Amino acid sequence: MESFMTIQYWLSISIAIIVFSSSTSANETTGTLLQKNFKAKNFSAIKTYCQSVKTELSAFQDCLYYLGRINFDSDNTEQAEHFFKKALEYPPNNPDEYYWLARTSSRLASEASFLFAPGYAKTAEKSFQQALALDKNHLPSLIGLQRFYLFAPSIAGGSLKKSLALSHQIKLLDIGEGLLAELSIYQQKEDIKGINAVHQQVLENLPDSINHRLRLVYAYQQVKNYQVVFELLLPIVNIKLNAKESTEWSTSASLSEKLMSLYQVGKTSAISGLQSKMGIYALKTYITYPQQEKLPELYWAKLRIAQIHWREGNSKQAKVILEEIQSKSFVDRQFSKEFKRFSKRLKQNK
Repeated sequence: MESFMTIQYWLSISIAIIVFSSSTSANETTGTLLQKNFKAKNFSAIKTYCQSVKTELSAFQDCLYYLGRINFDSDNTEQAEHFFKKALEYPPNNPDEYYWLARTSSRLASEASFLFAPGYAKTAEKSFQQALALDKNHLPSLIGLQRFYLFAPSIAGGSLKKSLALSHQIKLLDIGEGLLAELSIYQQKEDIKGINAVHQQVLENLPDSINHRLRLVYAYQQVKNYQVVFELLLPIVNIKLNAKESTEWSTSASLSEKLMSLYQVGKTSAISGLQSKMGIYALKTYITYPQQEKLPELYWAKLRIAQIHWREGNSKQAKVILEEIQSKSFVDRQFSKEFKRFSKRLKQNK
């Protein structure tokens, strides 16, 4: 059995090498091939190939980097940190290696105890800075450091002043990313004047950007300016409530952007009490689509429908929906909290 497994192991390595070699042109490097396989999510091929790399230093370094990326995407954060640190032991290094170590350290800081979090935060800040020392215009690192300064507590290096300065620097390189960076600061401060200023610049410079519209939606929801939220969303979904009830999509929006827009129309109706008919229609349309990755679960949409019915004085229908949802089990703590809060309110009928 052991000899069979050994043959099988080396056969798998040989196949992986053949896969890489057969797709290699004269000008293609191992790093390029690893990048292609990573984008295609051929993680097993990368892992198998990297097990065979022993002597070629550049290929070994590339493998360490992509093994780090695979572990980061798989939420194996400590293992990802190990691979990124190992990759940085072999010069020459590049900004991407420092950037991903910074991202990894940031995640570890957010998950660590009070005792260890400052150490991870310091590594994150230093790694972003080292990436920018190699390339002062490395946009991912500028964005990462800007967000680090915005969200890290001051005791761990957070600084609103530094975050704002970096947002201006980002804007010079990429106006879209710069506006998002500025918006994140104004949203954190609940600065309505600043949010309005970004809104105006988005309309002037990026009128067709669905992503920017959605980010503005979240900011305006936070400051409870619900009328502007509807103004931002309706050009995307263009809901027409008539005898046939139809939704005409913005041609520039992806499916996930369209569905998120529908959900946000419904959520805004649920939390504001405005546009109830439109909100219910939007959420019912959202539920007709299969669950999409990284979008709110369908039970969230059902809860929002119940909340709209309750606001409309239809507690009976709201209770029916809650009973349907209650028969399921949830691991979403935020949902469980919102479900319990609304159930209590419904019982009190207030």
